[in-house]
Amino acid sequence: MPDEASPDDRGPEQAAAVRQAHDRLRVALDSMDLEKRAIFVMFEIDEMACDEIAAILGIPLGTVYSRLHAARKAFELAIDRLARPRGAAWSVRLPRTRS
Repeated sequence: MPDEASPDDRGPEQAAAVRQAHDRLRVALDSMDLEKRAIFVMFEIDEMACDEIAAILGIPLGTVYSRLHAARKAFELAIDRLARPRGAAWSVRLPRTRS
């Protein structure tokens, strides 16, 4: 099985795709409010435990959990918005109500 290509071995298209993905991640993070972004980065990127985050920020552990949940949802929505082609509308089907 071949090893993953190093950044120097990537072709121009692959390098551009990686740059675009990094740009989308940065935009998604930047779109989050500071409270959510801080907890998201501490947990997902810095790999800190929730109790560590609570101690550093001086907030209850339950608050860390709820903010982390909200941050993950915000990040997911931001990524979805960025992945959607410009001008494309979402098609949402609402459940039918009984008469």
